[in-house]
Amino acid sequence: MRAREKIKYAHETAVIETFINRLNFKTSKNFKIIDRPNPPDAILQSGNIYLWVEHADIYRNAEEAREEYSIDTPGEVPRYHSEHPIVEPDERITISFIAILHKKLMKESYREPFKKFGLGILILTERDPGFDESTMECIQDKLVGYDFSGVRWYFKEAYLGYDSMGNLLFQRVYSLNWLYRILFYLRVVRYLRVYLGL
Repeated sequence: MRAREKIKYAHETAVIETFINRLNFKTSKNFKIIDRPNPPDAILQSGNIYLWVEHADIYRNAEEAREEYSIDTPGEVPRYHSEHPIVEPDERITISFIAILHKKLMKESYREPFKKFGLGILILTERDPGFDESTMECIQDKLVGYDFSGVRWYFKEAYLGYDSMGNLLFQRVYSLNWLYRILFYLRVVRYLRVYLGL
């Protein structure tokens, strides 16, 4: 494993472990990582319960990702991003977030872990030092209009991981239960229109 891959692996492990701690606290389970097959990034187990997790970082652009990894990787020359000042930071991190969320929800390579372990969890962590409440509001506004109708049904939930005063917190941004409710509502509306002439 190359130096940069080791850094990325350690970072993913730290994010997933932090998520597991919060999951265990919330559910009174004892999930632990038992495998890192890639994909997915981790298989978790608590007793006879299995769960798989996929993780991705969110950057405004590829240049900022290169900067962070070049600074963190021993022996690499730092490659600083060139954009100063950063234009519309909230909008751009939101666009990046939606694009990666969509890509992950549409990915077919999660079929095997889905068949073996059931529905998984997706964790997307923002890597923007300027992330704040206005960024979260921008993301939530965009999610309201997001069309989930064509996604694969491999994830039961997706979370946005974000830094809050040095702590990594998680906000749920997608739930299959929400989609089931929406689809049920649409079926009821369709029934009323077709069969009752409304």
